[in-house]
Amino acid sequence: MIVFDCSVCSCFTMTMFDVSVRNPITRDFTTYEIAIETSDPAFTLKRSYARRRYNDFCWLRKILQFHHPTCEVPELPPKQMFGNTDINFIIRRMKALESWIIGLTKEPMFISDTTVHLFLQTKMPCEQIEKYLKGEISEEYIQSFWKAGSVAEEDSNIRENTEDISSIINIEKEHKEENETKDAVAPNTSGFDSIRVIN
Repeated sequence: MIVFDCSVCSCFTMTMFDVSVRNPITRDFTTYEIAIETSDPAFTLKRSYARRRYNDFCWLRKILQFHHPTCEVPELPPKQMFGNTDINFIIRRMKALESWIIGLTKEPMFISDTTVHLFLQTKMPCEQIEKYLKGEISEEYIQSFWKAGSVAEEDSNIRENTEDISSIINIEKEHKEENETKDAVAPNTSGFDSIRVIN
């Protein structure tokens, strides 16, 4: 999803922020790729790729609540105990997590938080992010994570899952178009003449 942020100061500026939560891989649990492309100078990388699971998002939300107690951190989509490997559920969750990330980037306090950037733009595990925040990991150590964050993934499981998800989205689109066609030709049984305008 692409978001444009326009701000007026001494001149008119526009920044682009394109985030996509995609390419799920399900093994014992499901992880999602976070792909970002942005022109926002607040971000270290203009293009980045990270992989996170739902519990990682819960971890980030708790960290942000602790760092910024006066700010309201957006609610995450609810956790589901059963059926969480169903492809339709995974599609809904990807869209919800994508919207959640966009919500974060609209709050200046969150976008200035190092935790958010390491979470969204590196493959650094949450445990190591926490150690870095406590000063237990050096700046030099995390440079390799920044570098890895700019490299896209290659995984056969990603391609297989993406094909399954794409087929479901196409089927949903076909059903929607079919229903719209049926509505357009449905006979008028009300006894009154009517005109339907279908966009």
